[in-house]
Amino acid sequence: MKRLCLLLAFIMLFTSGCFTKDPVKSGNFKLYFAAKGNTGLGIENREIKFEDVKSKYVNTLKELLKGPSDSSKFETSINKDTKILDARVENENLTVDFSKEFNVFSGSLQVAAVVSSVVDTMLQFSELKKVRILVEGQELIAPSGEPYGFMEFIDFNTGDMSEKEITLYFADSQAMYMVPEKRTVFLKKDIKDDELYKIALEELIKGPSSENLYRTIPEEVKVEYVKLEGDLLKVDFSEEMHTKHWGGAAGESMTINSIADTMTEFEAIKGVMPTVDGGPLSIEHMVVEEPLTRNESIIYRQ
Repeated sequence: MKRLCLLLAFIMLFTSGCFTKDPVKSGNFKLYFAAKGNTGLGIENREIKFEDVKSKYVNTLKELLKGPSDSSKFETSINKDTKILDARVENENLTVDFSKEFNVFSGSLQVAAVVSSVVDTMLQFSELKKVRILVEGQELIAPSGEPYGFMEFIDFNTGDMSEKEITLYFADSQAMYMVPEKRTVFLKKDIKDDELYKIALEELIKGPSSENLYRTIPEEVKVEYVKLEGDLLKVDFSEEMHTKHWGGAAGESMTINSIADTMTEFEAIKGVMPTVDGGPLSIEHMVVEEPLTRNESIIYRQ
């Protein structure tokens, strides 16, 4: 009997050792968050627990997604509903795959801040050389229209940027006139013209700052493509231009004229050819098959 008890004790000790999990470790890691106004990046240190290398990366990203502790100092830039689908390393390069909620931005400056925060946070780990961001398995696309690809440490600060005032046109309360609104945006000093035009359209989609003005484009709309050919700006919008638009002849007119009048504020642009998912813009009452030109008669003059 004594021999049997010893044998059972040995088996239990052996099997429990076989199934012991890796010990939980912890580290004090840096999280890079965008400063207020997306003017640069700042650091919060946070204690993070992990079991192995992969969980170290995933748990660090999870903490980054939670956002900053000090909301008075930092922006909560990454969409709170974002999920981490995968994090894998190959040849010292990390690929992070986020859910579609990650790719929700209010403008190109926020994009730059968010991308920089992810890349710089993960490259604090010396074993990693570059970081690539995917969304639902697809490369994250930069405002230039090109994939970001694998990125090295990004020294993001608006010292490398300049201010520019642009004019946007929104609807008045009666949906009769276009009313200009001035807005200051931060731009890279070496920004390309097509990137600037995309930023202007993204600012138009954000809607007006004034309470007396009204948006002309559904907030869910994305700018998929922008290209200036000669003096004609070709713009492709996402399907939400059709599926989320409120419709009506007046609403349609406000949308079309706000796009034309906003973009022809730029000296190089004389006309705008908008499309939706590669096809004609057709909200309800008209199909846009010819370039839009500036409509001075609908602009409100004080």
